[in-house]
Amino acid sequence: MDNLLEKRIPIPKISTIRPQFDRRTTLSEVMDDPSLSGQTLESELDNLDKINRLLGGKGVILQAVKEVVPNLANAETTILEIADLGCGGGDILRQIARWAGKSGAKVKLWGLDFNSACIRYAQQKSLKFPEIEYKNADVFSGEIADNSYDIVICSLFLHHFPDERQEEIYRQLQRISRGAVIVNDLQRHWLPFFLFRMVTWVFRAPAVVRYDGLISIMRGFSRKDLAQMMVTLGIQKWRIRWKWAFRYQLVFYTG
Repeated sequence: MDNLLEKRIPIPKISTIRPQFDRRTTLSEVMDDPSLSGQTLESELDNLDKINRLLGGKGVILQAVKEVVPNLANAETTILEIADLGCGGGDILRQIARWAGKSGAKVKLWGLDFNSACIRYAQQKSLKFPEIEYKNADVFSGEIADNSYDIVICSLFLHHFPDERQEEIYRQLQRISRGAVIVNDLQRHWLPFFLFRMVTWVFRAPAVVRYDGLISIMRGFSRKDLAQMMVTLGIQKWRIRWKWAFRYQLVFYTG
């Protein structure tokens, strides 16, 4: 499957990447191509799921959800609606559903993604989770109503957008959340860049995974970037924590 994927997608050579960490790169990831679909997309989503499991990425979101839920006023009396923006294959929502089933938390989970192929793939993967519903939606379009969800999740999603759209998307997150927003995204730094490059070379990861991973790190954020956004938005209650593997966990309250 990986060889098939690499034949279908023109992947720039890793050697052409010039490391850049003082500011976010403007280079695009292969996965940003809106035409990706079918086996090509599914293979890439499977690879991303494996990497997230290996590096503990999904745990970053679940830990924050456990922290946030008790702080919401209606957490004990109503079904909490949680939306994952840019849900991809829906793996994070399935993890939250498993936790809710064990803990007794009452949740309704929504997966939102602009790519309809991602939605179809996530639906197939989530047939055993009736509490999860998927919608083809664009957060920039205004089609998502104000205060739609108690918690909005953005996991490895925001770095896909250029600097000039960051404030716009954060304001959309503010608008659709009636409780809290949880962000999990990459730290832009030379150390994770070279570690990722070494590890994926040793384990012979597919070329598309290696290329997109390195570009993602250069499209990531510094703590200062995230803190400045909170000031720009006028958010009163927020906090940032560094998490393994080289990620920032940002939580801010909107309610």
